[in-house]
Amino acid sequence: MMKLTIKDSDLVSDILMHLIAQVDRGEHSDMRDLNEEQVQSVDRLAKLLAKDVIRLVNSGQIKINAHLDMGSLANGLKRLDGDSDEIKDLIYFIEHSATTRMLNRLFDASDEIISGYRQMLNVGRKSGRVPLADLQIREAIHSHWHEQTRGQRIDSKKSLRTLLRTTHEKFNHVSLDMLYATINEFKE
Repeated sequence: MMKLTIKDSDLVSDILMHLIAQVDRGEHSDMRDLNEEQVQSVDRLAKLLAKDVIRLVNSGQIKINAHLDMGSLANGLKRLDGDSDEIKDLIYFIEHSATTRMLNRLFDASDEIISGYRQMLNVGRKSGRVPLADLQIREAIHSHWHEQTRGQRIDSKKSLRTLLRTTHEKFNHVSLDMLYATINEFKE
């Protein structure tokens, strides 16, 4: 835990208003650790008008200390990094002609998010059946894919995306939708 002292009057006002809203909604279970005088102070605070809360804050008498859970911060930052990698992958796949069906299988993104990125990147949706590459290229893709996946279990969307991306980087003259169709041409 990291201790923070909140001194900014706007932030102190926001925190007090948040506390008042919690008390009004009955979400004040942390008050059970307070003594009677402290409970009465919180009750009195909850009954103040907004202008009186501002006057109280401006008096300089209110001190707010907060604790930042460093473990949750670290976890949140890791998640943010993971989300950033997933967004980079999504952009790569859209820019290299991945179909909507393919994107839905590879990403946990809604159709609205996918459409938004397509629009932002100015990449339209393709319609119709994806053609396969010529036989020689398909055989090279199959050979490379089997070599990359031999003895490996593809157990997550991320690992499948990584394999598809590295395979596409090797066969970058083939669109991702064509590559994906080639890899899956013998699957039912």
